[in-house]
Amino acid sequence: MARAKHTLNECIALRIARSKRDVFLTRDFASLSGEDQIIRALRVLVGKQKLIRLGKGVYAKARLSSLTGMAVLANPEGFLSVAQQALERLQVVWEPSDAQRAFSESRSTQIPANPVLKVKGRFSRKLRYGSNQLVIERGAKPTESGCRAEVGNAIRRRRAELGLTQAFLADLSGLRRHTISDIERGMPGKLSHEAVRRVMIVVGLSPGLPPFKPKHAKRALWMAANSSSVSYRRAITPEVLGHTLSTGDLSAQFIPQVGTFLEEAPVPLLVMAVEEAAAGQRIAPHVVWRNVALLADRLDLVRSGLFRRALLTKSSPR
Repeated sequence: MARAKHTLNECIALRIARSKRDVFLTRDFASLSGEDQIIRALRVLVGKQKLIRLGKGVYAKARLSSLTGMAVLANPEGFLSVAQQALERLQVVWEPSDAQRAFSESRSTQIPANPVLKVKGRFSRKLRYGSNQLVIERGAKPTESGCRAEVGNAIRRRRAELGLTQAFLADLSGLRRHTISDIERGMPGKLSHEAVRRVMIVVGLSPGLPPFKPKHAKRALWMAANSSSVSYRRAITPEVLGHTLSTGDLSAQFIPQVGTFLEEAPVPLLVMAVEEAAAGQRIAPHVVWRNVALLADRLDLVRSGLFRRALLTKSSPR
């Protein structure tokens, strides 16, 4: 019996599922059919919550939130990371904005309401996710990534400060443990810029901005509490969220808010919230990570597997 041919929608969905990319352009599927047919097929996949449309001809891989049942970005690092990938795919040179640079270097505590990137050259396309729109600044110049050894040392120091093992950091970054090891040792010629960039963002370092000062936790719990309370009548406070993370004690009235935070918060925000909670209670970050893993298991979250490595860490990583 002859095998039935896949429809265009099925072919595109299959190609997306098999790809390691988070961002797709209309031209990625040009070999499958004409442009009009591809656009219609992508519109159907957006309707089926397989994709999220970011802008004209730009789409992001989606997953269903286990709490709301709505489509959210599959990339755990959030909209800013997806927007950066979109610019790279569109061959637009970018760098962190002046506001991000000031925040990373602890010269400011002000956090832009929308993600901001600085670009070089002409770029007029709008990129949007939900109520967030990418804000574009002009005048970027290509930046040097810096010495590999300096990058590796900075990442290793931050990983230890954050209570993360190499294996746990690899899971949070979507990489393999040996890749983290290679990055920290500054292995030449073996690492992609994307892998290094991804790890730096997770641990709170700004890519391409030596001397790679860490983005220490400032208002992470405030941001986490506010974003996780949007869909609920009762708002959790930063103090309650910090206490929950640092002790593992979860009040029944805040189960939805804590679950939303652990399940849907961008990984960099999650990391900074754990760091701030640990500092506030003067305990080691790996203790907070252990509580996060136990809470995720208790709430039966999809991300519980992501945090499971924390249960294996019995002392501060080095």
